[in-house]
Amino acid sequence: MQMDSSSDVKTIALTLLISGAQIRAPNDEKMSCIVKTKIGRHGLEHIVGDLKDKTFATCILCKETLWHVKNSTSNYWRHLQCKHKDEYNLWSKNASDKNKILNKMKQTFCEDSLSSPCHTSITGKPAFIQAMKTVDPKFRIPSRWSITSDYLPKLHGQIINKLNNACSSADFLSLTFDGWTDHRMQAFYAVTMHYINQTGQLKAHLLAFNLLS
Repeated sequence: MQMDSSSDVKTIALTLLISGAQIRAPNDEKMSCIVKTKIGRHGLEHIVGDLKDKTFATCILCKETLWHVKNSTSNYWRHLQCKHKDEYNLWSKNASDKNKILNKMKQTFCEDSLSSPCHTSITGKPAFIQAMKTVDPKFRIPSRWSITSDYLPKLHGQIINKLNNACSSADFLSLTFDGWTDHRMQAFYAVTMHYINQTGQLKAHLLAFNLLS
């Protein structure tokens, strides 16, 4: 199908886990458009023309033609939610599971990075980025900014909650104070909390580690 030079091409991505099928534009001689389907592993891409600031696409499940204003796809998603609820729920579940896996991968990556002697700036090094692409091409490395401004505050909050829960569940707590100097004669101190949990195990948590001035 040829595309008229005056046609404004619109791309609409509808990622549903469905089998491949063709879509067709409404039969309107006054409309100049191009319609193309691209079946991938996880979705179907609709590329259609527009007329008078409106876009259209044909649902491959029920063949209904859907119209909406230009640069908006809410009508398409509303159709899927109302007319094809099972397919929409399946897509939503898979999208949610994928996000959970990616978030877990990012959390593990950040924890490993913080426990290693490497600086957080390594996430921006081209060699490191290329190495991670070799491991998993789809994994997006968290930036140094996202680690320090997003992940670390969340991790701090999680640790505080765990300490609060530990203090609430323990019958008795003991605190130890340790002080020492390094080879440059700089003084440090640490405060550690000790308790026996409900299963009878001795636990210890570092509460403070600071330079003593």
